Amino acid sequence: LPAIRVLATRHPDLSIVLDHFGKPPIGDAPGSEWLDAISALSDAPNVTVKLSGLLAEAPAGADATVLAPYFDHVVHRFGAGRILWGSDWPVL
Repeated sequence: LPAIRVLATRHPDLSIVLDHFGKPPIGDAPGSEWLDAISALSDAPNVTVKLSGLLAEAPAGADATVLAPYFDHVVHRFGAGRILWGSDWPVL
């Protein structure tokens, strides 16, 4: 994720879509490395985030309560206008 931040800074006219929220390791709570990287990326106006694939990264049986802290952080940092939705059908 830090390399994407460098790319976004060096090429401000390039539109970048970060897929799967940057594939965070889904666990009990978001890790500080992912939180900090998402915060840094959100400062680059040419970066948007795609919401998809989170359940594929989550432990078996995970539900919305497990994913909520990740989603909340991205929404807080990027705002709804810089989040894209993507389907994982037929995978999930």
